Amino acid sequence: MTMKPAIKTLWVIIAATFLIGLGLAGIGAALGGNAFLSLAEGNLHFYNWRDGRAYDRHGEPVGGYVDLQSGEGTTQGPISELTVRVVSADIYVKPSNRDFVLYRIDSGTPERYAVNLSDGRSLSIVHRDLSGFNLGLPNVNIGQRDVITIEVPTQMLLSDVTLSSVSGDIKITEDLTAKKLSIENVSGDVSIAGLGISDLTAAQTLIDLAPTGEEPGADTGPSFPTGTELSISSVSGNINIDQSFLSALSLDLVSGDANIAIHQMEDFTVNLNSVGGRVELDDGRVISGLGVTSSGAGPKRADINMVSGTVRLEDMTITP
Repeated sequence: MTMKPAIKTLWVIIAATFLIGLGLAGIGAALGGNAFLSLAEGNLHFYNWRDGRAYDRHGEPVGGYVDLQSGEGTTQGPISELTVRVVSADIYVKPSNRDFVLYRIDSGTPERYAVNLSDGRSLSIVHRDLSGFNLGLPNVNIGQRDVITIEVPTQMLLSDVTLSSVSGDIKITEDLTAKKLSIENVSGDVSIAGLGISDLTAAQTLIDLAPTGEEPGADTGPSFPTGTELSISSVSGNINIDQSFLSALSLDLVSGDANIAIHQMEDFTVNLNSVGGRVELDDGRVISGLGVTSSGAGPKRADINMVSGTVRLEDMTITP
């Protein structure tokens, strides 16, 4: 008896589906659980039933998922604004080669954080007790600190970034390109490896090609705006910035030292209000006191208000 073509085709489809299912089960086991297939935007994605995460065929996470239980998720694509406000947590901002932002909340209770992605362009991670956050907040948790990690694409230009931690360190491990960066902390150190830079050789090329008297503008590429407007408020703790392109600088310090390397530091006019601290400039000058101004060759401003400590402003030399 000959099998009808339609029935034969059906059995072929069933057999193929079964084989695909076995393959997905194997992939799911490799990922730590079961998996099912999704064709999203023409791409092959695997969803892990155990952890609720999405992976591509190489085992890398894909954009557009949120796992509230583990405190991990991704944006669908690039974003323009980033806000992190926490209490007893360190904040790490790291680079990635993806085209979306990945965030990870390492905490015994990740549900204490509210994660919001507004219009797909603004990502915020806020401790739920920080509805009215300010530097005078008295209730600081004592014990092991949580860690908030944000992985940002290296070529993504952010318009506004705010990083606030009451009793944690804030660290940008590699170059971050942002038009505006605001940092607030009470007790903790601030460390920035690079700000507004992704490739020093390319940056030098843009500077060389810029018309006389002008700086590379945002139209020269997403990684090179005219500079970051940087604002830091700190009660206690040290600040270290290895290299930066800045359009403006504002420091409000109570105690602690700051070392900041700035490209073309000679363009900055320093305005200082200090009770017992001082500012050391790259050319060897030292200024201190209230209402003291040290004029620069360009139009940029560095406004510094401090009670005690030492701020060192160094010129950053680009080596092609």
